[in-house]
Amino acid sequence: MVEWRKLGEIAELKRGKVISKRYLRDNKGIYPVYSSQTVNNGEIGKINTYEFLYYWLTIEAKKHVYSGMGNPKLMSNQMAKIPIPIPPLEIQKEIVKILDTFTELTTELTTELTTRKKQYEYYRDKLLTFGDEVEWKKLGEVMIINHY
Repeated sequence: MVEWRKLGEIAELKRGKVISKRYLRDNKGIYPVYSSQTVNNGEIGKINTYEFLYYWLTIEAKKHVYSGMGNPKLMSNQMAKIPIPIPPLEIQKEIVKILDTFTELTTELTTELTTRKKQYEYYRDKLLTFGDEVEWKKLGEVMIINHY
């Protein structure tokens, strides 16, 4: 059975570590990084590590955004009220196992797609590159052109 708790009851909420543009650049990955700003849905980049809680917050956090004065933000006092499901440890392990499998498959598919794209570009360039072995003629020399 899943237990529901407020985020503030199970976690200490404080200002997160500053993730600089340099850190984003040096640790590129597939996992989004969010700030309290809501431009681009709050996403400021992607890194190569993740927190399991991210998946739930992407669904639930939008409901708790404060938009009273100009720039909407997700304040820590609002985050503390977000209800989160806490499944039994065995279910958590199974979820992680499934998500890890999806991550591996995504990596394999991305690698395969990159390889196929390079292959396509190679053969496209090969087909469209003509060397000295091609005899160039004017179109009128190889076909009859009718002018209507």
